[in-house]
Amino acid sequence: DICEAARDCGVPVLLDAEQSPRQPAVHLIARELQRRFNTGPSAVVFDTLQMYLQGSTERLQGALEDARLSGYIYAVKLVRGAYLEQEALLGTVHSCKEDTDVAYDAATSRLLSAIAQHRQGREGPRATVLLATHNRASLE
Repeated sequence: DICEAARDCGVPVLLDAEQSPRQPAVHLIARELQRRFNTGPSAVVFDTLQMYLQGSTERLQGALEDARLSGYIYAVKLVRGAYLEQEALLGTVHSCKEDTDVAYDAATSRLLSAIAQHRQGREGPRATVLLATHNRASLE
């Protein structure tokens, strides 16, 4: 099993679905694998959230709540998204780049807050994040 080997080697596994029609299945698989492999001191399985998609903020909240209730680390690679032309045809993206930036920055803040709360011993979901961006403003 790839996840078992990755766990044994201390290497993360990052799951991703490039186009939104495939993402519900990949998110479901990621959640099941996280429940199994992300229960120790560090995360093995990372999901991916593309924040240019409408509904990503709600998906993040649901995932954090499930992690809290189920006792695993929610691990996520956070990206803005790279398939704007294809996804725009499906009507699944935010209406403007500024809305995507707001969603990305808010998700970053929410995840970093969850990590900080856990490190301070406060109640809440356990989380870890890999931030992926080309946006300088988000890095500052």
